[in-house]
Amino acid sequence: GEVCTQETGLRTVLRRLLRQKAVDLQALRLKTAQPGIRPMLQPLPLSSNLLLCPLKLRLPKIPGDICTGYVNAHTVEKVGNLHSPPYHSRLRLSGGRILPVIWKADTVNRHLHTAKLCQQRLLPQAQTYPDLLPTAQKLAEIIYELLLYRPASTEVF
Repeated sequence: GEVCTQETGLRTVLRRLLRQKAVDLQALRLKTAQPGIRPMLQPLPLSSNLLLCPLKLRLPKIPGDICTGYVNAHTVEKVGNLHSPPYHSRLRLSGGRILPVIWKADTVNRHLHTAKLCQQRLLPQAQTYPDLLPTAQKLAEIIYELLLYRPASTEVF
């Protein structure tokens, strides 16, 4: 429910989040690009409680500008219509925040539904063993820190 502003772009934020979750973006996109799942703007099911769904949230400011953002599909409480051009719909998030979206409500609902189907297909163990997720997350963080650790001196006496 908090607003957090960062001076980095979407790709950097996404890369940092994926590193924290120990997820390979290319491999995840290959898995989500299966038949029946959208070939572009794939959802990113990172865990049982973090399902990133791509939505067009703003108009591009300059050519090549990324106007797609990601919303955690589990935080969306309601999708409603909005008649305030260029926005056609709005999301009410669990924290009470309202988020305007360029796409129409039907398109947003379709993307959210596709994301949830993709998560059920790719993460069935997350629904079976939800208690293991925090342990696996901590283990991934420890392994990442060990990979970053370098001794001060590598000389052998």
